[in-house]
Amino acid sequence: MQNRELGKADDDSLVRSLAASSIVQQVRDTSGDSLMVIRPNLVTNGTSRLASASGNYPYYVLRRDGDRLALLGTMFGTGYATSHVDGHLQFTMRFREAAGLLRPMRFVVRDKSLFNLTPLSGQKTPYIAGIELPRVPLSELDEARSFRI
Repeated sequence: MQNRELGKADDDSLVRSLAASSIVQQVRDTSGDSLMVIRPNLVTNGTSRLASASGNYPYYVLRRDGDRLALLGTMFGTGYATSHVDGHLQFTMRFREAAGLLRPMRFVVRDKSLFNLTPLSGQKTPYIAGIELPRVPLSELDEARSFRI
């Protein structure tokens, strides 16, 4: 909480407000293990202190590691869908750009990390450590049922 300048971590009322406004969802990866996706929120005077001006929130992806939770990575957007591609859990985030346009961003879970698959400008296909990863076209996702907030 301190690195987002929301207050002090030992502020009980802040922790309660954050917990009450945040969304925690569980998703399964291809091994059957459960991952936790947390979209934190903190509302003050009807306005989110964590959403960007475009309405994007941080989404934290965590995996249980013994008696701890390990952060795999962070995504930003307005919602996500999940799919399994080539034996890996893939997230497709809806990222709202400043002009209001929605841009799909793809992330994949591999081992203990979350990788952003969204190609950089000029790149046709994303690469991780020299391995080409397939992409699922956004049109193949059933937006009405699969996107989560």
